[in-house]
Amino acid sequence: MPKERPHVTKGQAIAFKPDYLDARVRLGIALEKKGDLDGGEAEVRDVLRLKPDSESAHSTLCGLLIDRGKSEQRISYCREAIRLDPDSAASHFVLAVALEQKGDFKAALTEYRAVDTLATTLPTLRDAARKKSEELSAKLTP
Repeated sequence: MPKERPHVTKGQAIAFKPDYLDARVRLGIALEKKGDLDGGEAEVRDVLRLKPDSESAHSTLCGLLIDRGKSEQRISYCREAIRLDPDSAASHFVLAVALEQKGDFKAALTEYRAVDTLATTLPTLRDAARKKSEELSAKLTP
């Protein structure tokens, strides 16, 4: 009979091994979802301090900053995430959202179309990108 593994929370995992960066990125997301925007942003920024080439931390920080209205910062984090992993559909999607919110609809459309191409195993994300592409195409077509 297999031994049961004890349940460990992300907080416990982080306390045990502070360089467990994936858990720290997820903790940042959880903090943001619970309304602790400063705590979520701080957690993800700390991951970037420890691992500046973390695509997931850059992409997550971009998403967190979208929610906080920090437009120029968020776009630079999105672009860095894509530089680190050009095939990340999620990073292209958050960049598209940031560009759309900034009013750069042509660039946003380009990013949504990239998501449509890249998100072959992520049908929900692909469908959302297709819907946004259609909406922006209609806005841009006279």
